Amino acid sequence: MFHPVSSQLELVPGLEVWGAESGSQGALHTVDLPDFSFSPGEYITCVGEYLMTLPQHLEPYMTSNTPLSRAFRQAVFPGSSSLGSSQSPADFLLGCISASTCSSYLSYISSIPRLTPTSCRQLAVDISYLGDILDDLGHPLSPELSSAGALLRLPAESLASESSGHPGRVVAIVTRLRGLGSE
Repeated sequence: MFHPVSSQLELVPGLEVWGAESGSQGALHTVDLPDFSFSPGEYITCVGEYLMTLPQHLEPYMTSNTPLSRAFRQAVFPGSSSLGSSQSPADFLLGCISASTCSSYLSYISSIPRLTPTSCRQLAVDISYLGDILDDLGHPLSPELSSAGALLRLPAESLASESSGHPGRVVAIVTRLRGLGSE
């Protein structure tokens, strides 16, 4: 069930958009544009479309099926460590897939070589789009991925002063991606 998500997320580190510079000389720079002028990337819209079809595929499991629920509680599923056992089997599976999507996405994001100011904005929009999809499914972004999106939106000069309260691992990832580490 997770393969369609992972096959799209595997593309993230090698996407050309991360190295793209903003507009040509004399053109309006995309860094100056508001977030709503950016569209989510194709890879994340494919992930979102797939995630939105999952409830339909899991519909037969929406009722509380006690033996199936017990099997889910006792089995080890990726992303299931923080989920409650009182959920329906379908909601449990959606939660597992949502948690796995967030952790995999952050892992692939950390493999991006470097981001330009424009691509920082693009990645923040992509993370926000995924957050909207997961909210619609009832499973919000992980705190780490949410922090990454917030840190990517900050101006480079205020990243160090405004990064307190965010996980250190995420701050380190975003700092490295933006080329701000030990300069």
